[in-house]
Amino acid sequence: MTNLPAGADTSVVAEKYRAVADYEPQHHDEIKLIQGNNIIILHSYDDGWVLGQNETTNAIGLLPRNFLVLIGSDADSGKKKETPYAVKRTSSFMHASFGKMSLAEPS
Repeated sequence: MTNLPAGADTSVVAEKYRAVADYEPQHHDEIKLIQGNNIIILHSYDDGWVLGQNETTNAIGLLPRNFLVLIGSDADSGKKKETPYAVKRTSSFMHASFGKMSLAEPS
């Protein structure tokens, strides 16, 4: 079982999102995105960043919200979109001392 960081709201119903562009982590607590990855948002921060789980890799970490669209929404049309820019992190830094996590069992 993975422990979520302090401040993560576990009462929120997780929704599935899709990555619209690749994202390379800039800090140790962020996770990599590849366009098309399905992501479950576990917690949203007011600076535009989210704590999410990548369903492909099972990695849990922070990622920019503007790289994601809700699966089934009008924005999830499958059309190639302009690569978004990651917004500057502020409030997510205060809650992100947990590092990268994975739900995968060690081998």
